[in-house]
Amino acid sequence: MPGGWRPLSQVEMNSETFREAVTASLEELGDESRGCCSYFLQKVLSGTQQTVAGVRYEWFMKVYPVLLSSNRGCAEVCNAASEETPTYSASAWVKPYADPKKVEVSVRQV
Repeated sequence: MPGGWRPLSQVEMNSETFREAVTASLEELGDESRGCCSYFLQKVLSGTQQTVAGVRYEWFMKVYPVLLSSNRGCAEVCNAASEETPTYSASAWVKPYADPKKVEVSVRQV
């Protein structure tokens, strides 16, 4: 069905467009930490995509934070003491026709 959501294949998860969306979501997490930490992808657990005026993605991912500051509050913000790798729900709308190309992202811990 055109415009409907469908699961991402492994090939699509490896595509440049999806990788750009994941990178944008990791940068968003870093921005939300206010310079306390940087986030790195461990694994994409699952994802879906929809083609509408660009491509919309929704996915779940495991990421690990790296503490960038010794500020006491930063360890809490980054879950640095946690032994578990946090899981995040993310979505992105990639608009390749925009000049410059635009990626809108949303990320939240689950």
